[in-house]
Amino acid sequence: MSHNSVESISIIIPSHNRYSKLNALLKSIEENSVDQLKEIIIIDDSDSISDITPCQNLKIIHVKISFRIFISQAKNIGAKLATSDYLFYIDDDNIVGENTFLPVMEVFSSQDNVGAVMPSVMYFLEPELVWVYATPFKKGKWGHELIGRNHPRNIELENKLYDVDALPNSCMIAKKALMQVNYFNSDLQINSSGDLALKLKSAGFRVLATSYAKIYHDVPLPGKFGYWSVHGRNDPNRVKLEITNWFTYMREVHSNDSFFIWKALFHSLRFILPNLLTYLMLGGQNRKKLMENLLLGVLVSVRQPKFKK
Repeated sequence: MSHNSVESISIIIPSHNRYSKLNALLKSIEENSVDQLKEIIIIDDSDSISDITPCQNLKIIHVKISFRIFISQAKNIGAKLATSDYLFYIDDDNIVGENTFLPVMEVFSSQDNVGAVMPSVMYFLEPELVWVYATPFKKGKWGHELIGRNHPRNIELENKLYDVDALPNSCMIAKKALMQVNYFNSDLQINSSGDLALKLKSAGFRVLATSYAKIYHDVPLPGKFGYWSVHGRNDPNRVKLEITNWFTYMREVHSNDSFFIWKALFHSLRFILPNLLTYLMLGGQNRKKLMENLLLGVLVSVRQPKFKK
């Protein structure tokens, strides 16, 4: 695929039990809309479905699903409903700004063979603090380098293009590229963006981050104990899946490693142990369920069969 002008985009928002954040995101899109925006598709599997606040001059398709499908399947449903050639995915706990859309679209218009592009991510509560600029693999590929994470904005890291291996929070994808790699892997229910990046690159597409663009993640600021585990504590059903998804994805990345499971267990401790501690101390009435789901995720992962593409 050579570079092309972006004539229309569809925004796709997977959402679960966060209507106040979802409505804030929609309001920010309304305030910072671009001419190319054709429609907003919300895939909503909340426990109790509610209506959203309508927006003037925006076509909103609110798909209400009465059972839990999780993020990756929601993204695929949105893609199949979308009528644009470019899909702009946004998690429901983000806020867009005046420089969210156009710089991302510009990458597709100015670069060759682009499959997906993510904007850099700032903290909504402190916009001069970086959530992440870009997410290339770490050396050894046992996780991703979080460039700029939890540091003040750095002009030397901005206004750049980065090659990346995961697409957190938000990204724009060429629909033809997504179809060519058979969409997101819905077997990775929560964390499928790394797998998608691998598939896109294997198919000859570039996966990039542009720190010209900014989006704002509405999550707790760093510094307070347990800030990193807020998603799991609010949604215990995703805890097991986050663990099993990570092991499955790492098994794909390290498919030729005969000592995979021992290395994976070692590297997983960097997030399993902090999460276990926060679930124990801050889990409240969900404490038992959180800890059981985390440990069950590890046990299931140890016995997991080889990754199936």
